[in-house]
Amino acid sequence: MFCPSCGVTTQEGQRFCNVCGVAIAAPPPTPGTPFPPPALPRPDAATIAVPVGQIPAIDSPEFDAFFHTADFSVVEQTTPTREQLAGVNDTLPQLTEQYQRVVASPPAPLRWVLLVLAVATAAVTATAAFLTNVSFRVSGDIQYALQLKLNDIATNALVAALLSALLLVVGAAVALSGRRLGAGLAGGAGLAVAAFMGWMASVAVSIIDTVKQGMAAKGVTYTLSTTLDVGFWLCIAAAGLGAAVFLLSFTSAGADGHARLHPLVAVLGVAGAIAAAVGPLLPMGQAAWADNLATDHAVGAPLWWKAFLQTALGVDHPAVPPVATWMRLGVLVMLLMGVAVGFVAGSRWGIGMAIGAVAVSVWQWLTSLLKAGEWPFGIAGGNPGQIGFRPHIVTTIGVATVLVAVLLGALLVASADYRSRRRVSAATR
Repeated sequence: MFCPSCGVTTQEGQRFCNVCGVAIAAPPPTPGTPFPPPALPRPDAATIAVPVGQIPAIDSPEFDAFFHTADFSVVEQTTPTREQLAGVNDTLPQLTEQYQRVVASPPAPLRWVLLVLAVATAAVTATAAFLTNVSFRVSGDIQYALQLKLNDIATNALVAALLSALLLVVGAAVALSGRRLGAGLAGGAGLAVAAFMGWMASVAVSIIDTVKQGMAAKGVTYTLSTTLDVGFWLCIAAAGLGAAVFLLSFTSAGADGHARLHPLVAVLGVAGAIAAAVGPLLPMGQAAWADNLATDHAVGAPLWWKAFLQTALGVDHPAVPPVATWMRLGVLVMLLMGVAVGFVAGSRWGIGMAIGAVAVSVWQWLTSLLKAGEWPFGIAGGNPGQIGFRPHIVTTIGVATVLVAVLLGALLVASADYRSRRRVSAATR
């Protein structure tokens, strides 16, 4: 190559003449030969300090100046030390706790409403258990007077009422701390109160009805005064308040961010609830299935009190008021509903619901099985045609199955909580 100005020989790739300083044009590239890109340093798994958006195009006039002035230094990658992560590790349990409070807790105002309503229901239930429910006085050819409290109608009724009241308060207090298990427990206990106290009120009506109809058919001169006392009306109030607690507890029935109960445990619990509810309907002795719906065949406490009044007053009235028949069936329906809803939900709320709904029935079943007391009536009063108080074998199997399912569910929940705490503890180390 030669300088176009002075003709001095130049070297290949030389850009300026060494003699006259004139710029020497580079020869055009050979057709078919790609233009070689400039060689750039290749960083090893590092980050280039220059933002990509500021790098000019290779074929632009600014690229040459940029190439000689840009900082292509390699940024070192470092691993955070334990001290640097200490702050993050300290906040991890707090973030986890905040997440659980948001996901696993119902709104705080509703928890307070549930507590107030549960305490009111428990107070009414306990008061009704100690006050007179029904009383009557006969004067004339027959002289007789009687006052009955819950434990006079059934000798296991007082403890059943107090047990349900205790579960109401405990469940609502636990729910106030944001635990759905407590809300479910309060809701199940409320449903049990609605069933049990409603049934006891219907038995009081049945006793009064037997005395009235029996004395009218006896054909003697008499004066009869009957009273449904304060305890009776408190039973009605407790039943209504218990139903309200049950409905309000559903505000806590949503997803709680925890694993659900194993389906096999839920199936076991529902099967046990069906057996426990069907068991008291099975006829015993000379009774028939139709006696469960017939008002002329008393079951449980109404039957016992009809026999007692026949002995004491010599009066007999074969029929019982329909309310006693339907409330007995209502007890079984609510027992099945509470336990089945709890196990189908499969959550901590559901386990609490199942425990609260079955607690009173477990007490009635156990006391009737062991014959604890003078007249310990079983679930819904027992079976048609039953002699004595021992429950049907199907009832026993059902209650035992529900208890096993509840125990398994509680153990699985406790195990899941333990594993969760272990994982959080390991993550913070």
